[in-house]
Amino acid sequence: MNWKNEAIDRLSRYRAMVQAVENIPRELTRLERSIQQLRGCDPAKTPSAKNPGPRDDVLIGNIIKRQELCDSYENAKIWVDTTDQAMSVLNPEEKTILTRMYVTPERGVVDQLCFDLGVEQSSIYRKRDQALYRFTMALYGTA
Repeated sequence: MNWKNEAIDRLSRYRAMVQAVENIPRELTRLERSIQQLRGCDPAKTPSAKNPGPRDDVLIGNIIKRQELCDSYENAKIWVDTTDQAMSVLNPEEKTILTRMYVTPERGVVDQLCFDLGVEQSSIYRKRDQALYRFTMALYGTA
């Protein structure tokens, strides 16, 4: 396995995972409210196995979605926390380079980093490689 590519992929997905950690609780709230809107349907009541109706189907589907979202939320939270911990071993310059190159990439980022840090392109790439190595070691224990 190419751990460096795994680390780059992880950094590229970071913003989406942080957004998922923020959005999933709102979606869970929406699903909980939709159960309350089912008139005459008691969420604590077990659906009838002999004669399930449309409300039972909606209730079961809602319960399954909420459980899947709860699992997703826990996994996403662990994923973000682990990534944050690995990023914490980097010095501010390394963190800036990886963040701007992979987490929030923009066109011309290397030239902008050269200007901001007062170094040549070769130095940016060398610092990036060093930061990726440190991040990968902190994340996976191997590079």
